[in-house]
Amino acid sequence: MENLKNYLFELCSEYAPSGREELLVSLERLVRPMADKLYRDRAGNLIAVKYSKIPGAEKIMLDAHADEVGLVVTGIDERGFIHFANHAGIDDKILPASAVTVLASRPLHGVVATLPPHLLKDADSEKTIKSKDMVIDVGYDEKTVKELVRAGDFIALRSVCTDLQNRLVLGKSFDNRASCAVLVQVLAMLCSVRPRYDVYMVFSAAEEFGGYGAHTAAFEIAPDEALILDTTFAVSPYTDKSKGRELGGGCAVGISPILDTHMTEAVIGVARSHAIPYQTEVMSGKTGTDADNVTCARDGVPCALLSIPLRYMHSAGEIVSLSDMENTVRLILGYVEYRGGNRIE
Repeated sequence: MENLKNYLFELCSEYAPSGREELLVSLERLVRPMADKLYRDRAGNLIAVKYSKIPGAEKIMLDAHADEVGLVVTGIDERGFIHFANHAGIDDKILPASAVTVLASRPLHGVVATLPPHLLKDADSEKTIKSKDMVIDVGYDEKTVKELVRAGDFIALRSVCTDLQNRLVLGKSFDNRASCAVLVQVLAMLCSVRPRYDVYMVFSAAEEFGGYGAHTAAFEIAPDEALILDTTFAVSPYTDKSKGRELGGGCAVGISPILDTHMTEAVIGVARSHAIPYQTEVMSGKTGTDADNVTCARDGVPCALLSIPLRYMHSAGEIVSLSDMENTVRLILGYVEYRGGNRIE
């Protein structure tokens, strides 16, 4: 799986906030040579298909959302500063001094303006500024900015992927490009073995603000079952162990009343029989992932949920474990083997 990190870093080098998933052009380029069929539907989902050799084979849907959190331009003031609103899930507290890219007529790098601590009044130093009161500085005057930027342009957090110690990596949009990279690796490995059923890999749109992409894809595909891939909260310096999963402990298998019990037990059985590390994540209701939308498509789709532990979610400094990603690949392939009867090494 030597290409897995390369897939991740390449996917995270691009900006594709919710609603602009088509900007993730490297994803289409990576999967096109491997897929029997590749298409983008009207909801913005990119769907890669690996067909079975068996006529009338059952269909399994593997879903990972391709969008990332972002901001949206609301206006430009007389000084050339860009005003914006929170587009999908970024905490206002992390925004001051954050590096960003404005997806305008051409990409513009900028920074969310902040006051130096020397100029802050004591009463203001503890306050959280709301995104509606912040601006982005791209270094241009009003005339130039207005020639390049318009209200409604999207904005993404900007950072460079970096290796850390202990097979950990740091970067932006690992939620959920880590799962997308896993699916690209699974597709590459499926090229050597034809499964006994049709595999539909859905790189879905708009999960960060409602998940309609996965729902419409499931309606169109009508899969017999679905494996949903996402990220979940890893234990960090600011969380206790009861509220997060361990980095390096394997992906978290979701347990929830909205998930299919038989599928979940089958996934856990595969992990145990193949000695694949895994964790469990118990949810008392909905999962907050695409599983909530896929499970109610058409007359219902049995779903299981696999989540890669991730620190500092929805920031430009997310951390995941390459070992967790590799073991997620192994678990998906093991499940394909379990369900399809093929031996996949």
